[in-house]
Amino acid sequence: MLQAVTGIFIFDRLANGAVSPVRGIFGSNTGFSSGDPNGLVYLAQRNELVVGNYQRDTLLGEVLVFPATEGGNQPLASQIWARVGNRCQRSSLSSKSAQ
Repeated sequence: MLQAVTGIFIFDRLANGAVSPVRGIFGSNTGFSSGDPNGLVYLAQRNELVVGNYQRDTLLGEVLVFPATEGGNQPLASQIWARVGNRCQRSSLSSKSAQ
């Protein structure tokens, strides 16, 4: 039986067919535990993955940033939250991402 996992899975750019991912970003430290990742951008100059995420339980939209070369249950490099609507809820940036 397959188990659903919320996260990001990275595949080799030449992969085709039923192949395993090279790595994945998932788990309780990632911010995906109750969310729905729904957009991804790779920032080559910073070697980071920027992910749009919607938290179904709190109705928060988020932008999550991860180091591009790591996987597993890794903590965020930075995070910006905004409540659905026009009110900003929380914004936090690590010193690495603010540089």
